[in-house]
Amino acid sequence: MFYKSLTPDRKSWHDKTTTWEPGKPMPILDGSAGPACGIGYHFARSIEQAIGYGQFPLSLWKAIPQGEKLGEDDTKVRFTGGMITKEISKPSWVKRTEKFIASIHSIKWMDNHGKINPKWKMFDTWASARASVWASVRDSARDSARSSVWASVRDRAWARAWASARDSARDSARSSVWASVWDSARSSVWASAWDSARASAGDACLMAQMEICCDLHIPAKHRKHARDRWAVWLAGYGCLCDVGGVLYVYTKV
Repeated sequence: MFYKSLTPDRKSWHDKTTTWEPGKPMPILDGSAGPACGIGYHFARSIEQAIGYGQFPLSLWKAIPQGEKLGEDDTKVRFTGGMITKEISKPSWVKRTEKFIASIHSIKWMDNHGKINPKWKMFDTWASARASVWASVRDSARDSARSSVWASVRDRAWARAWASARDSARDSARSSVWASVWDSARSSVWASAWDSARASAGDACLMAQMEICCDLHIPAKHRKHARDRWAVWLAGYGCLCDVGGVLYVYTKV
């Protein structure tokens, strides 16, 4: 059994002019034999791998390769022909990830509408928050601490999500989520500042990865940290970083 990930309206990810119809063979393509990637129809060996070759939201299908086999590797095969047969119900972790990504579009970015958490360290701008972090490191002569200031808890949470996804064969889905999140998270912030857009997309991606691993073991402190960072953006503020368990938050970019 092989699997195929398509857009919700059954379009190919790399050629949105191609529509697949269940039970209808696709036209034979003139590809050449070689590696797994190249001209031809690509079919994944598992549901997780099929998800990793697409984006969210998606549709999942059972598939039958046809024609000549042109190439393969551990995750997929490439044939001159093939067809999809039956739509597969998406795993719960896929549905949760899609629901979270869809919610990003409704966020009111950087409008300061929410209540300020007294545990946040507040700054007027992204630049002033960043300057405070660097001044603290410099004044205490802890140059070696700079990397930990920026990496901090988010990277540990990210690493734990990566490890859990890899151990459960979901690492390809975890990797593909960035493309799905990026356009949504950066859209409204982009015009204001690149750094803030990148930060919001990074925290959105962390949250999405937590959803990918929703039914896997990730320490509660890492899940909480991801939620705490995202709560800053939901309230209409920007989250710079975590320093010693304290979130550095700014009101405008």
